[in-house]
Amino acid sequence: MVFHFVLFSVGVYHEFTECSNMETVIYSKEHKKLVDRIIQARKSAGLTQLDAARALGKTQSYVSKIERAQRKIDVIELKKLAQIYRKSVGYFL
Repeated sequence: MVFHFVLFSVGVYHEFTECSNMETVIYSKEHKKLVDRIIQARKSAGLTQLDAARALGKTQSYVSKIERAQRKIDVIELKKLAQIYRKSVGYFL
């Protein structure tokens, strides 16, 4: 069974698909752009996913899920990532 739903939050359109194996995939254009910027920022900071995870106090798997668009990012996490990657929050938006 496949469920499809849309969420509007903070003026940003998010589209999700819930698959039968319960894995959620986030695939809006805005989210893809955000994820691409997060990956670029991490790499330009010379950090691995493990380095970023340790700085966040999370697991490498957590960072991997963010970078594969399997996990949403809240504003507080984005702020922490911006600090870790030495970027402004605006860079990601």
